[in-house]
Amino acid sequence: HHLMVQSRTLDHRVGTDIDRDRLLEVFYSRGFTVFVEENLTHINILNSVKSVINLDITKNGSCFALCILSHGTE
Repeated sequence: HHLMVQSRTLDHRVGTDIDRDRLLEVFYSRGFTVFVEENLTHINILNSVKSVINLDITKNGSCFALCILSHGTE
């Protein structure tokens, strides 16, 4: 089963910076190491997650969270 994802540039979503900053505050305040990536393709998201996991997070922590902010389009 293959998923076709269109590659196109989307308009700036108002409020996304505020949402991101609030998430950063929440996770920093709870002791998380936070990595922020913006405007990634689906392949880049997968590669980024693999890179973070390869940092031995299982040895240094007990939790992994992934937040994806999107435009809500298909």
